[in-house]
Amino acid sequence: MSTNRNADIARESIESALRKDWECLRNLYAEDAVLEGTPEPMRGRDAIVNLWQGCLYDEVPGLQGEITNVIAQGDMVAVEWLVGEDKKSAEVHVCQLRAGKIVANRIYGRAT
Repeated sequence: MSTNRNADIARESIESALRKDWECLRNLYAEDAVLEGTPEPMRGRDAIVNLWQGCLYDEVPGLQGEITNVIAQGDMVAVEWLVGEDKKSAEVHVCQLRAGKIVANRIYGRAT
């Protein structure tokens, strides 16, 4: 995969979650993907989608965000986004991709 394509995939992982397109989000992750930076690591794409669903419905209803930066180098992509009603909180998702799928995502910062 090209670096630009990897950047597009990582960006879409945030955008699809925000628009609640769960099937799209699921398809962006490898079956055995791992997401870290949460109280417990999430293992598997279904667990990752369930985490996003919980964030958007239970923890932070109406969560909004705006991607401000995407930096890609090879199979690693960092996506910075501002979150919340006032968009004053920030998170950075650092994604590792393989064969067009996110295999690892480490979250830094705080969405709420």
